[in-house]
Order: sequence, then C-alpha cells, then structure tokens
Amino acid sequence: MPDLMVKIPAEYLSERQKKLLRKKPRSKDEPLTSSGEKEDVFKVPHVPPFSKNELREKLMSEWDKIEGIVCANLVKSIPQRLNEDIKCKGGPTHY
Repeated sequence: MPDLMVKIPAEYLSERQKKLLRKKPRSKDEPLTSSGEKEDVFKVPHVPPFSKNELREKLMSEWDKIEGIVCANLVKSIPQRLNEDIKCKGGPTHY
C-alpha cells in the first residue's frame, strides 16, 4: 500500500507536534491564506483504521480537540448560511 500524506494546517498542531514534523518546502505557486501570508502546512503519514472501534476512537479523539468556541461560531452562523443558500436557490455560496 502506498504511503498517503495528508496536509494539516499549522494552527491545528501543538508546538511539540510542529517540532516533530518536518516542514514542507514552500513554492512560489503555493496558495496564500486570507491574510496574504503563506500557510504553514505539514505532511504526516495517513494510517487508515483497521477496525470500527479504532475508527471510533480516532474520531472521538479528533472531536475532543475541537474547541467549544469553534462549534458555537458554526451554530451561530447557521441562519446566515441558510439565508444565503435560499437566496442563491441552492447554487454555490461563499461558505
């Protein structure tokens, strides 16, 4: 099986994890973030889960890492998202 790589934005990694991972070299063609800076992206090997229990454990550990404020902001933005979707008649929105 080939080694698959996933990209993780630096904001989701702890300082310790950033030190452990080797930084991907930047190219001129790499997209910029909304602030106009290049995004720090690290490559980590993707290891698929071998069982449903392992998948459940990985999912639960990732859900636990999400801060409450992120979920609160998403819930708060639902009316805006729905209104824009209605306005665009189900077409593409900026969300």
